[in-house]
Amino acid sequence: MQTLTLSAGTRVCYFLVISFLAILSGCSAGTSDSVTVDGDVAIAYVKRPTGSLGNPTDAIMFTAGGDLYMREKSSPSAAEINITGSQTNGLGDVSDPEVSYDGTKLLFSMRRAADPGWRIWEYDIGSMSLRGPTGASCSFPTARRSRAS
Repeated sequence: MQTLTLSAGTRVCYFLVISFLAILSGCSAGTSDSVTVDGDVAIAYVKRPTGSLGNPTDAIMFTAGGDLYMREKSSPSAAEINITGSQTNGLGDVSDPEVSYDGTKLLFSMRRAADPGWRIWEYDIGSMSLRGPTGASCSFPTARRSRAS
């Protein structure tokens, strides 16, 4: 019978590999397709046509068809609510949504087709009411779109 003698370095290497495999065996891939943060939370976002140019959060580019949406739960199966559709009629644009510190209101900039510039609007989540413009307005120079030759 032959005896296998391992050096101290080899034994440490084997120990580390076995420990690593033991740790990995405790992990599970899970099959959940959703993420939940302290229960279901609402999510607000701007949705624009796929052909829009520019960064949707820079409030400089105006692209007709941008609206502010909200889902009561952060799930793809939750109903999508178009908050600004009654004001834009698909011809305005929305940018920079921000949630109030207490989570009861959304502030955002919106430019309707007839507006000369961007204006600040407020949406009360609890009462589902839209108020604006708040008196503050923002005017940016019209960005020129250039096409690559």
